[in-house]
Amino acid sequence: MGRKILFVTTDQQRYDSLGCNGGQVADTQVADRLAATGINYRRAMNQNVVCMPARSSILTGQYPRTHGVYANGVPLLADAASVAEYLHDHGYRTALLGKAHFEPAFDLEGHWPENRMANEGSTGPHRGFEHLELAMHGAEKLWHYGRWLEANSLEYTRGFYQIIAPGDPPRFNDAGYGDTGLLQTAYKVLTSGSPSPCWPRPATASGASKKQLRTSSWPAPSSTPAAGAGTGLRLTPERDMWPRPPAISPPPRRMPVSSTKRPAA
Repeated sequence: MGRKILFVTTDQQRYDSLGCNGGQVADTQVADRLAATGINYRRAMNQNVVCMPARSSILTGQYPRTHGVYANGVPLLADAASVAEYLHDHGYRTALLGKAHFEPAFDLEGHWPENRMANEGSTGPHRGFEHLELAMHGAEKLWHYGRWLEANSLEYTRGFYQIIAPGDPPRFNDAGYGDTGLLQTAYKVLTSGSPSPCWPRPATASGASKKQLRTSSWPAPSSTPAAGAGTGLRLTPERDMWPRPPAISPPPRRMPVSSTKRPAA
């Protein structure tokens, strides 16, 4: 067995919110101590500004254009490459505690495995992790952590905003909260057989499209394919309603240095 690996992610803050990176607002002693006794990468580039694409890049070692999760609400393929699966296949015991979010969250009907595991009393395996105890924003009982809090530390749940309102069926809570009492943004959840307009049902890629994890060389990003081509995803009319990004013209070629002229003195 090789060295033990503990990978910690925080969701989420700016680079300079940590004291070791110049932050002066929050007290981040633990992260600062890790930076002081280890390596602080100052030019590590996140692959996407929102959660699901960034997390999918961490798990797969691939760019969003390769693994296909281009925005929140787009699920990572069930057979996508997984560093956890690779480690498990080479003798490691693997676990995920906390927020996974490789699949659309706040899925009240349990279409996605991450959102029904706690209700089914399951702790895995899933995506190469032998054991999972999942959490999401707040203390919601849709995930393991919310159920543990309710059973062991109910007093600590009172400080969380109740995202899911009680009732049958449950719904998202759009009531006011906080010092201002400002209403939360409400939106209509469609119940026409699809979890959401932009959430296609889970699909498993064919063997030919399965992305294999390589250790010597991570899969390089390829040219952007046509919509749905080679990704193993089944595009639904709802999924295909996203507007296409505008074409970006290539930047003008720079004049060679040797051909530039300096102004006369």
